Amino acid sequence: MIIPKEATQHFKRQCEYKRLEVLCGLLKEGDKVLDVGCGIGTYTSNPLSYLPIDITAIDSDRKTVEYAIERNRHKNLDFTCDSGEYFDTGERYDLIVCSHILEHTLTPLMLLGNMKRLLKDDGVLYLGVPNGYGVFELQNLVPRILSRTDWGKRLIGKMLGDKAKDTLNTDSLHIHFFTVGSITKLLRIGGWQVSAQISDEFLGGVVFDRIFCKLPVLARWNSSIADRLPLWLTNGWIFICEKKI
Repeated sequence: MIIPKEATQHFKRQCEYKRLEVLCGLLKEGDKVLDVGCGIGTYTSNPLSYLPIDITAIDSDRKTVEYAIERNRHKNLDFTCDSGEYFDTGERYDLIVCSHILEHTLTPLMLLGNMKRLLKDDGVLYLGVPNGYGVFELQNLVPRILSRTDWGKRLIGKMLGDKAKDTLNTDSLHIHFFTVGSITKLLRIGGWQVSAQISDEFLGGVVFDRIFCKLPVLARWNSSIADRLPLWLTNGWIFICEKKI
């Protein structure tokens, strides 16, 4: 599907366009989509809802979901407060999106297992994870330390600005730090087959994101150069996965 113009108006970073472009390439009209760990819907659910598809977006943080529901203007998008590890309404999905959630999850194999159960046999899992030893994690070491205090959380909020926020849950920190090898092993153990691996950007984090938001030329370079670098050198990855049946 072609990316709707309305879907990209609020994006500031080139890698966000890239992720949306990948997702649109996986979708067809009438598809049922599940967005696991949707936050307030800024980067996935809301942009995709301009397409002729149906989206169920879930997040375990109640305040975040209530805020997302209040802002929702799309009839084909439903926000629900639920956990990805246990969610089940009997529905099965053509595409499941799990973008930058697995690194926050106490039981990643349980989450992967439930997503496998919720996905149609011919469906696709879009999994996004940061490089656990890349620039993003190194640069965000100080914000992670600051976020342990209330004043630190307020400071980080001012640094990021409202438009950068995708969740109201500031207590959910990274507890897993993946390498390409460790995430592919986890997927293999979980019964998934990786059909594509894509690097989303070269540099990222609080400082770089603010620079790239102001300089689009650098943002485009940051995203495009990642395609020519080894996976281990980039800031994060997209894995397109299918169920092993």
